[in-house]
Amino acid sequence: MIKESFVFKEDLIEGKSEYPYLTFFKKEPFRSFVLIRDRDISSFYISKYNELVDFFSYFNKNLLKEKSLNLENVYWFLLLKKYLKMSSKEDNKELYDFIIKCEMVKENKLGFKFSPFSTQREPDIWSTYFALSCMKLLGLLDPYLLSKGHNIVRREIKNFLALHNKGNVYLHCLDKQCEICQKTTSARTIYFTLEILHLLGIDTRLSKDIFRPYLSDKKRDPEIIFKILSLKYLDLDVNVRERTIQYLTQFQKENGGFSFKKIEGRINTTFWVVYALDIYSWLLDYDPISIYPFINSKINVILNKETYRNLLRMMELSKLVILLSIIWRRFIDQIERVILKNLESDKFVDLNYIVSSFRLTYGIEDVISYINKFYTFNLRILDHHLEFTNHIRDLSPGMKAFLSDIYEKIKKEGITKLPSTKKDVKA
Repeated sequence: MIKESFVFKEDLIEGKSEYPYLTFFKKEPFRSFVLIRDRDISSFYISKYNELVDFFSYFNKNLLKEKSLNLENVYWFLLLKKYLKMSSKEDNKELYDFIIKCEMVKENKLGFKFSPFSTQREPDIWSTYFALSCMKLLGLLDPYLLSKGHNIVRREIKNFLALHNKGNVYLHCLDKQCEICQKTTSARTIYFTLEILHLLGIDTRLSKDIFRPYLSDKKRDPEIIFKILSLKYLDLDVNVRERTIQYLTQFQKENGGFSFKKIEGRINTTFWVVYALDIYSWLLDYDPISIYPFINSKINVILNKETYRNLLRMMELSKLVILLSIIWRRFIDQIERVILKNLESDKFVDLNYIVSSFRLTYGIEDVISYINKFYTFNLRILDHHLEFTNHIRDLSPGMKAFLSDIYEKIKKEGITKLPSTKKDVKA
């Protein structure tokens, strides 16, 4: 087993043997979408905001009544609350009690199982990550870590994590019959481990040698996402190559989402791919406009059906809202630039050009609503057929027929021969 050497922030501050590192790490450690400060969460626009809040309010009231509730459900619910910037704390104690019921302690090693109702024989790293993240989102992690005294809980969790490092593999749990351990590689588990260590106040950049062997093989498969995210945590992102990011972009589907299979884009895959693309946008830029229709359409589908008010859809909605927050500023800046340039030069905007050029296949109405909300002018989407019908309404039957013929030819072919139509009208 590789020797563990995780260092607490307190160890550094107290001036122990790791003191030289104090001057080495001048920049702050990487903050994930979970640990990002509230003030750094980007605002976004959605026309169905009231429906979104209503959806959240439903689960805010009923989450603990769900019979199949688990830590992952609570995790995504609290992230939805964070990104919607809802400050309610009325159920924090009940959610905290639910999390504590998942705690498992044995021989100075502390971890969590997936649910209080789970028949798990061993705690696992993924559930431990969900549990500690939930406490952080509730604002109750620090009191929990101090509940047994200074650094005791931290060290019990650290001891638990060390058990799963087997030198050539980093296990999800110690149950030899575990399907997750059998079907997944170490990459995702390492990413969650790094998140846990950060939550414990351990600067993972001091532990590069522990995790580097697991991340050196950048074989092109779906697990590459968690490898490059882990490299970011370890401040080794300079080792990621542009071709690795290009590999991820090739899995975007026609609906704007991502999938590693020959199916349309899926919400979960899209979440992790776009999150990674955004983090590495300094290395290779990505196109947020082609992703926006996927996010917007999926949000609308979930909000339009009350039958979709279940835990799975709640988690999907949370991921979509986080994605919208991540891409919004980059997305709207590009769209605004094109629209304002068109208005300045032509006094109108050709939406067909925008839709075809930027693959904005869904959600153009929301974009127009946003622009109207924040600018003094007011854009209106014109229905060509309706406008044409209103325009010829008072003309003679013959002229209506003539102009209608021209309209249909232009609509169908994009052009018509005016000399022949003049002959037709004289006749």
